[in-house]
Amino acid sequence: MVHMGDLGSGLIAKLARNVVQYGSWLAAFEGQRIAEAAGIELSKLAAVIRASDAKIGGASTLMFRPTVAPMGPDDHEGLVGAMRAAAELAQKDLATALQTAAQLGLELPGALVTQKYCDSIFGVGEVL
Repeated sequence: MVHMGDLGSGLIAKLARNVVQYGSWLAAFEGQRIAEAAGIELSKLAAVIRASDAKIGGASTLMFRPTVAPMGPDDHEGLVGAMRAAAELAQKDLATALQTAAQLGLELPGALVTQKYCDSIFGVGEVL
């Protein structure tokens, strides 16, 4: 058990955890949609994602900072550079995924929102 703070903080923490979980499930659903439309066996996709999660972590991988505010001058230059590079890679990958989805006749609204907030997710853009 973890004490979260004042009365009601535990409920808010549970709701925040649920947002992370359900958002992850939306991403998984959209990933499955594009894979299935391209003829990929979903069990094979799941195996690849599980193996990747074991190496780089899952949804909580980026939850290591004490704030969601953009990184600033006090943050380690190497970390900022790594997060900026990760955001750029994510932007490229999401653009390609959205383009591929469109070619397959699919809309991926979760991926579109993720692309919009990508810099913020990695701490290198304004929190929108």
